[in-house]
Amino acid sequence: MGNVTGAVPVAQHESGSEVSRKGRIIGAMTCLIGLAVLLFGVYGWAYLHGWKYSFTNVNYSFPPFASQGVQTSGPLLTDPADNVLPIAWYTFHPFLTTSWLPQFGIGNSQLMTLYLSPLNYFYLLPFGIAQVLISVVKTVVAFTAMFFFVRQIGYTWRGAFFSGASYAMCSVMVMWNGWPHSEVTMYAPLLFLLLDKALHKISIGYFAGCAIVIYLMLVAGMPTYAAYFLYLVGIYVLFYGIREYRKTPTKLIQYFVFFGISVAFGAMMSLPYTGALLGTVGSNGYSESRSGLATATLGLSRLKTLLFPYLPTSMVIHANEGTLYAGILAMVSLPLTVMNIRKKPRACFFALTAVIMILLIFTHTFDFIFKLLPMIHTSTKFRVIVLLNFALAVLVGINLDDLLTKERFTGKERVLYGGLIAAGVLLCAFAAYRVRPVFTSANITAVHQVYVACAVVVIFAVVSCVRLINIRSINGTKAVAVVSSIALMFGVCLDMGYFSSKYMPWIQQSAPVIPEPTDTVAYLQKNTQNEEKIAVLGGWTMFAMTNMYYNLRNIAGHGFLYTNPDVSDYFTGISEEALDGSHTRPAYGKIDNENLLKYMGVKYVAGATDDLSDKQPTQGVATPSEALNDSTKFVQEFTAKKNNLQNVSFTIGTYGKKPADGSISIELRSVKNNAVAATSSLPLSGLKDGARASFDFPSINNSKGKTYRMTISVKDPSNTGVAVFVNSGDAYTGESSYTDSTDSVNDVILSLRYDEIRKGTDGMAVRQLDEYAPQVELMDTVKVLDSDEDVLNTMKKSYDAGTLYFSKDGEDAPSSVTSRQSDLKPDEKISNLQSERNGNMTFTVRTSENRYVLVNEYDDGNWAAYVDGQRTKVVKGNYLFRAVEIPAGTHTVELKYEPASLKKMFIVAGIATVLLVSLFVLRKPIDDVLNRPRKPRGEHAEV
Repeated sequence: MGNVTGAVPVAQHESGSEVSRKGRIIGAMTCLIGLAVLLFGVYGWAYLHGWKYSFTNVNYSFPPFASQGVQTSGPLLTDPADNVLPIAWYTFHPFLTTSWLPQFGIGNSQLMTLYLSPLNYFYLLPFGIAQVLISVVKTVVAFTAMFFFVRQIGYTWRGAFFSGASYAMCSVMVMWNGWPHSEVTMYAPLLFLLLDKALHKISIGYFAGCAIVIYLMLVAGMPTYAAYFLYLVGIYVLFYGIREYRKTPTKLIQYFVFFGISVAFGAMMSLPYTGALLGTVGSNGYSESRSGLATATLGLSRLKTLLFPYLPTSMVIHANEGTLYAGILAMVSLPLTVMNIRKKPRACFFALTAVIMILLIFTHTFDFIFKLLPMIHTSTKFRVIVLLNFALAVLVGINLDDLLTKERFTGKERVLYGGLIAAGVLLCAFAAYRVRPVFTSANITAVHQVYVACAVVVIFAVVSCVRLINIRSINGTKAVAVVSSIALMFGVCLDMGYFSSKYMPWIQQSAPVIPEPTDTVAYLQKNTQNEEKIAVLGGWTMFAMTNMYYNLRNIAGHGFLYTNPDVSDYFTGISEEALDGSHTRPAYGKIDNENLLKYMGVKYVAGATDDLSDKQPTQGVATPSEALNDSTKFVQEFTAKKNNLQNVSFTIGTYGKKPADGSISIELRSVKNNAVAATSSLPLSGLKDGARASFDFPSINNSKGKTYRMTISVKDPSNTGVAVFVNSGDAYTGESSYTDSTDSVNDVILSLRYDEIRKGTDGMAVRQLDEYAPQVELMDTVKVLDSDEDVLNTMKKSYDAGTLYFSKDGEDAPSSVTSRQSDLKPDEKISNLQSERNGNMTFTVRTSENRYVLVNEYDDGNWAAYVDGQRTKVVKGNYLFRAVEIPAGTHTVELKYEPASLKKMFIVAGIATVLLVSLFVLRKPIDDVLNRPRKPRGEHAEV
């Protein structure tokens, strides 16, 4: 009996199934091998050549740790080095559950992202292993998630591999590798994958998975990036939901409602982090200050980063922010998008997404919409680069899958495909030709990347030509497809691997990931045993938050703490330039007001040796003097401000040459009696053009207020030409001249140093303040001033030890006291002070009358004090800090950080988690109800 028409014989069916299963296995193995090659190219190759992955390459590049001579490579990525890593170290080594970080600047709340994001628990491992594992996991998750999403929307393992590789190593994943931006980005394809599955079957499991992915994206630490993807996936849900379920309104409503519930569950579970973050940046004016960023665009020169990411562009925008790269294959194959676009699933959506993102990044076309979108309208608009990367990664998989899997090309198709392929290749060739002029200013990495990209374009062109040739046998066609696929897989691994490996941070393998304490660091550790604080000059010296590795308390840090108006006002009072470079990371080259440091409890000011010198005023642009020699000497007068002058320094110029021999000398004479006060000399061979010539000499004991005449002379047998740099005007009091000329000359740019400075062997120096407040202080004087501004201005004028200032503007400020002073008696004191790593502390106080205790650490309003177990108010005193009133007698005082709002948010998150788990457990019966076939209208059940 013959087969029914259309039926497949059992043997044939089984054979086809077996072939299909083998094909899937081969495809999976090929992709795994490709992923392994990609990972080896990014990480393994560097390890074989003596490097290891670590963001502490920043620390090793600047004082004091640069003195250890550790070799580094790759970009200096500051945020991981001055925020993520130090906080992770403090929290996980050893493990600590805390909502307060006492060593974060002047004390700061701990954002719960560290505990809520599972990726952070890798930090329990040794730091050298943890950092690279996190980076590898991000790459693998991003690759896998995108791979399965592209498979889900109807493409083979070939297209899925190209999309996965391009996405896992796109510019956002690579250049934001140590940041939470890349963590959000790695999860995004999972969201699209689950919601696309729900287009085919409404299942509680899919939506529960969506809620978990949304939660993970939100708690990763960059909710703005999560919002970008939520807006895009919302449009995806709206468009394809209507398209798929337009004929079944009930299903459509279910799809939309369950998506909304997923978002709500994800948001509620993330509240301990997102709620606290919004409460911080939403209430201190920081968000409003960034509203202008919603219209920010990139210059058109950044378009070339779509093809050649490392070629020089404007340095106004950092490479992290302005690089668009998703792989050269994404661009060279982009013209193929228009080929059969309506037949390629999801191609229209992601092509339109790419176009809109380009318009957002480079134009103001959609500013009127972007400015209205909550969660993202305060972010830099061109950060939607992440969505462009996403769209291009999907499109490269779609386009190459179409090219590689098509069995036959008609004559017309060969012409159309060939023309589009030629357009892509010619576009890349033209771009490479146009960028040749910038090769001279590009580094070797940028030039090699162009060569790699061009090589991959050649591979693409060859593969495309081979694919467009019609081969008669099916086996021959399949063989060509396999070889072509492997060739392009090699190309994408070469391209994305090279791009990624050159933007990874490396240190030499023999170096510890956390630098060993240097001479100055060890000195500070030894002499700040009672929680005294330090202030470090220079934006890069002892990089912010590095102190957390060494149990030091540096008042500078990196976080939203410094955007609080009271904190920012205090720090700009210390130095006007403190927040010029960044609102979230104070840095200063000079201290304008030391009194505010003293009130804060700063014992030491540290910095590069020259930064701690007494710099004479400068004026205008520095210019070199005449060349100095045996007959032409430079004479400069100056007045010392302090006793024990022991060093003068100034910058020399050698006209680009390095002297082989000779010397430069100074002689100091008193202007009053012409007596020689000091002499010093340096060999010219140890100096280079633009170097700082630093002259040490025995301390001049009574130098304060005295004027000295400094004569600078040069012995230069090789006639190199040596000059000193001078101001463009008369910058400070003191005559300046040449010994062999009456021509006027401007003051030399001069720094003085006194012996109050401890000079370390690591390029750093330390100066101890003459007085400073202890961490916990029993106050003998209380004053209530009219306003916060009055308090700050009064503190700037003088440091009055033991004085506590309140403002009438503050909550709970004592209204019955305007001024009270009573000297402490010998037996009035604080004892038995015990501080915990979570910031809580206990101590014993003995007083003969009502007194205030001041803890010189930030009061954010969430601190509670207990006197002998009875809760009492914590009042903000001395503008920033925590004051507690203590009655007469001997008492035990305990201060605890108790953020009530955080507890409420954890309760909400816990309830949401329990409900979500319950829904997941009951998903099968719920799914049965949701997917039960509806009876046709008019049909009635039998009675």
